[in-house]
Amino acid sequence: MILMVQNLTVTVRGAGDVVHRVSLQCSSREVVGITGPSGAGKSTLARALCGLQHPDVGHVWTTPTAGSVQLAFQNAIDTFPLHLPVAIPLMDAYRYGTPAGARYDRRAARGVLESMLENLGMSKELLPRRPTEVSGGQLQRLALVRALAPNPAFLVLDEITSALDEDTERQVLSVVGRHRRFHEMGVLVVSHDLGLLERNCDRILVMDHGEIVESGNPTTLFTSPVHETTRALVRARNTILGGIV
Repeated sequence: MILMVQNLTVTVRGAGDVVHRVSLQCSSREVVGITGPSGAGKSTLARALCGLQHPDVGHVWTTPTAGSVQLAFQNAIDTFPLHLPVAIPLMDAYRYGTPAGARYDRRAARGVLESMLENLGMSKELLPRRPTEVSGGQLQRLALVRALAPNPAFLVLDEITSALDEDTERQVLSVVGRHRRFHEMGVLVVSHDLGLLERNCDRILVMDHGEIVESGNPTTLFTSPVHETTRALVRARNTILGGIV
């Protein structure tokens, strides 16, 4: 299965083209990174890939056409109904992924969700709680559970590890990796963390001013960057690493 994006343009009033004529593709089991400076259009592109942002021009589709695309947001608190236990949107997501004609088994769904929570270092005791009654890191992982519950063909991760400690980040990436291999899921990772992208992605796309300005495999992109935006990102990363060392 392939996720296809062709000549995608998203315009925001007062800001012009936030995404401008972007074309890309992601295949099953492939991990594609998307990076760039703040305001480059990365999150808007992520929302458009999942149908949450309507494009002014262009198309997003999967081939075959049966594949769904799910998004795990950076600001998870904004994506959960604050008055409901977190179990309800998680169960709804699982039900959404039930194949046509198949019977939805509530008990089986609960078991799958509890197993996913455990794999992410969380207890099933969180399920009756409301979003304001769990920590930010827990809510971020719950957003990932909800995105994975319907078994999407493609998963878009928008900075979901930015607020997590290193151990929790490894748990999250491990769960995504297992799901990707078992379900042959494609993954697009939006992140400012070049190290994370370098370790986990097959290809990386660099965005600036709403456009993809450079792309390539991580080794080539970060050792021999061509576009000035990519060079600036690599220089900034090397300066930080140099300061740490």
